[in-house]
Amino acid sequence: MMMKQIYSILLLVLSIFCSTSCETSDEERDIIFFSGDTPIYETGTCTNLLSSLTLYTIRTEGARIGIDGGDGDYSLKSGNEEVATAVLSSDKKAVILTPKALGNTTITVSDGNGKTAILPVKVVDYVLDRPVISQQVLVSGNVTPERKAEIVAEEMKYFNVKIGGGYRFIPDKMTSDLESGQVIIYAEKWGGVEKRIRYKGTKNEMDGKEYREVTFDFVDISPMTYIYAYVRDLPPSRMNIPMPYYFTLREDISAKYQSEGLNVLRLEVSEIPVINE
Repeated sequence: MMMKQIYSILLLVLSIFCSTSCETSDEERDIIFFSGDTPIYETGTCTNLLSSLTLYTIRTEGARIGIDGGDGDYSLKSGNEEVATAVLSSDKKAVILTPKALGNTTITVSDGNGKTAILPVKVVDYVLDRPVISQQVLVSGNVTPERKAEIVAEEMKYFNVKIGGGYRFIPDKMTSDLESGQVIIYAEKWGGVEKRIRYKGTKNEMDGKEYREVTFDFVDISPMTYIYAYVRDLPPSRMNIPMPYYFTLREDISAKYQSEGLNVLRLEVSEIPVINE
């Protein structure tokens, strides 16, 4: 009987300890930022608390970030309104942020008791990087090996981008589908001297597979049309590891060799970062 009483008392103490240690009043809790409808504080779960935030210039509607903690009497200060503006929602439970320009800023929220929380904010372009990893010239038709080698050697000189350079697409819409937008071309090496131009894409289909023609509007030379297609039918990895996707930029220059009846293509192959779908 005595053991049962001791056991009951221990359970009671343990339950009181757990309830008091897991509960924190709003007055004791620091101010935090979160995504979604309500903050998730529990450890061991997928928390939605934010320590920083990235905004994209293409999403002009901005973002709504929740606030919790403190006494609820919040005031707000934006570190650099030229980069992003911030206003409190009407119920003072969220911050509405709107991107204005590329750069970094901070959002500071304070309450009536002097508690503060700072959220670093970065505004960036939404980009799709396509580094060039290989190039080749394909010649088909009634051609001698010597003439074919001559054409390949000549046309290899005219790639606009060298291996190690590439294309950074900045779409007009936040999608990986290259419909329209700007493209930064790194002709010599990635991150080096750049040329920024417009591109436009149109969807087509060949042999039951969809591809997109992309026209680059170069300023100093005539517009050039590239065709790219995702290579998705690679054999699956034995270890179920996602394989990289590739796309090919293809320029048809057969018109230059029309008198010889030849088909000539310049190909650039770029690797696409793996995305688990």
